[in-house]
Amino acid sequence: MPRGYFFITIILLTLYTQVAWGGNTYQYKLVGVNGLIAKNITEYLGSTDDNTDYARYQIEQKADNSLPKIQNALKAFGYYKATIKHSLTAKDTNNNNTHWTALFDITLGKPVTLSTMHLSIPTEHLPFFVKPIKQYGFKPGDIFHSGQYEHLKKDLLNTALSNGFFDVKFTQSKVAIDWPTQTATIDMNLSLGSRYQLGDVQFDVGALNPDLFTRLLKFKPGTPYTAKHIAELHDALLNSQYFDNIHINAEPNAAINHIIPVTVIGTPRKKHQFSFGVGYATDTGARGSVRWDNRWLNQSGANWHGSLGLSLNNQHAELGYVQPIEHWLSDELDWSVAWSFEETDALESEITALKLSTKKQRWDHWHERLFISLQQNKYIDLESVDDNQTETTDLILLGGQWQTTKANSLTNTSRGHFLSLTVQGGSEWLGSDVSLLQAQVSAKWVHRLNKRTRLLLRSDFGSTLTDDFDRLPASLRFFAGGDTSVRGYDLDELGPEDDDGDVLGGQYLIVGSAELDYEFYPQWKVAAFFDIGNAINTLSDPLARGLGVGFRWESPIGAVRIDFAKALDQDEDFRLHLRFGPDL
Repeated sequence: MPRGYFFITIILLTLYTQVAWGGNTYQYKLVGVNGLIAKNITEYLGSTDDNTDYARYQIEQKADNSLPKIQNALKAFGYYKATIKHSLTAKDTNNNNTHWTALFDITLGKPVTLSTMHLSIPTEHLPFFVKPIKQYGFKPGDIFHSGQYEHLKKDLLNTALSNGFFDVKFTQSKVAIDWPTQTATIDMNLSLGSRYQLGDVQFDVGALNPDLFTRLLKFKPGTPYTAKHIAELHDALLNSQYFDNIHINAEPNAAINHIIPVTVIGTPRKKHQFSFGVGYATDTGARGSVRWDNRWLNQSGANWHGSLGLSLNNQHAELGYVQPIEHWLSDELDWSVAWSFEETDALESEITALKLSTKKQRWDHWHERLFISLQQNKYIDLESVDDNQTETTDLILLGGQWQTTKANSLTNTSRGHFLSLTVQGGSEWLGSDVSLLQAQVSAKWVHRLNKRTRLLLRSDFGSTLTDDFDRLPASLRFFAGGDTSVRGYDLDELGPEDDDGDVLGGQYLIVGSAELDYEFYPQWKVAAFFDIGNAINTLSDPLARGLGVGFRWESPIGAVRIDFAKALDQDEDFRLHLRFGPDL
């Protein structure tokens, strides 16, 4: 080829490539369908807008190739004979590019409906499959959804596998469509085979005693296999304080005579753990804490723990020894010695206590703690004429606490509740300086009203029965006011007062709160609230009211709350309340 012709050919090819490949963008539009059908087509075709540069022939291919995809998307909803008309239009844009639109005009026509459905499952095992069968609910006359049919098959197989039928298979799985009547007949036969059983469990847990963990087992050798048994064992071990990682081998391929051996491999955590915390609230000011845990003191699972907390007006320390009993993750015996010191404008209080408590899990999501506490309470009335006059009250208290928390999320709750009941008492017959019986009920409730709005309710009720209230230490009296009580008032500001106006604490507690918050930006909320309550000695005493607004930031580890509250029963300015923590 002469050199001149060669260069002319190269120039023409270059120009052709620029014309063919540059400046063409593509989008498609659907007419005649909406809702789930349109959404399904979009999932088949991809995004409606495509800013990729295409050649003209590529755009035509893209539109043509969309037709069978649309037909398949329609068949999933029972429309096997839909008609599709399509066209391509071009529009020049301001930047000299050409924007192409493919229009798909769809006429659905008559759908295929279900005539009959026959599903064969062994009768004795049918209860396992009620949920997936009801979920898809194929009935004569319903539009036949091939997508739901495939999902039903998958869920039936998964249900069988999760219940130990590892040889499951469909011996028949057929859909026959009668085109003249456009009706479908489903015929399925699920063969389950033998149900596998769980065998002996072997624990590989390092230096810990394997017998300690057999208490966690909710199944015995020979129990029919369920995935739930394995998941519960995995979660129980992982939620303990002993392991960083848990792996459970329960493979059906290793079964002998349909009995699956189970092996638990646990990677122990470090024996000692130190944790530190800092925080701030208007009630307490700046505060800090440190905790030490000796996670496994011996092979029986016993452990030591110690803690220290410091704030401006409150200090506390505790050292405890915990011994697992019975079901050791939820049942334990705890010996501890504790000390605390608190100072208010009118009172200094120091408590030294020796405690013995048991913890158990009761019913569904309830935690029970029974305790006996030997306390020495020392307090000094800072307003007393006699300087440094120390009053001492010795108490032997027996009691119990029952708590439950249930929520969709503990850090960002949209639905949930918390309920707590505490009952304790002491008697002079048993060595206490004062006879008393005290009960307190606390409740919280969170409910999402719509996508952005929540309602939060809170209440606290307490009552003390005693013939010698004046000898009760401040720790056993009720006070109200503060960040978690009646906002608009200072911490423990509300309650019966002496002649000098110092709050003495009350025999009864009544507190209620209602709050609405609105999410105006992801993780940011505004709130409005009304609080009412008081610590009182007679039920006819008036209740204090507080009203305010606030802001919320849903941080990854809990809500940060900033509230501006007005005390409606005092002539005071708005009070700032700052608090950090979960809603429940």
